Amino acid sequence: MSDFCYHVLALIPTGAEFSVENAVEAFVAEGQSAAVAASPGGGRDGFRVVFADDWAIVAWLEDDADVTTESEEILDVFGRPPGAAPGGPIACDRRLSIWSDDDSEMMNAHFFEETIQFLKERFGLFAFDGNLGIWR
Repeated sequence: MSDFCYHVLALIPTGAEFSVENAVEAFVAEGQSAAVAASPGGGRDGFRVVFADDWAIVAWLEDDADVTTESEEILDVFGRPPGAAPGGPIACDRRLSIWSDDDSEMMNAHFFEETIQFLKERFGLFAFDGNLGIWR
């Protein structure tokens, strides 16, 4: 089977108390000792969380000018995400691009799902799966 990884865009509502440092601290507080800040250079920050057998998830913080426009387009096409307060607009000027290592045998999907759920519950993020065209 060819390489297969999971990917979502997690929209960060404007004003959310999210930072890479807060995310790493939250994962460590939950017992995930292999959560570390990461930086590929080029000014992007992110974090990496390592699970069983060194399988990992990495998330890169995106905050360039296109994020707000692209987030509005996702919301226009796919509607409000589950859990979003009814009414006014959802402003998102930052997002996480969350990727997994290869999982060709689909043995680690639960780690990816748990990570997304944790970020949603802890920081109020809205996770969009562009491959499936759905909110998760």
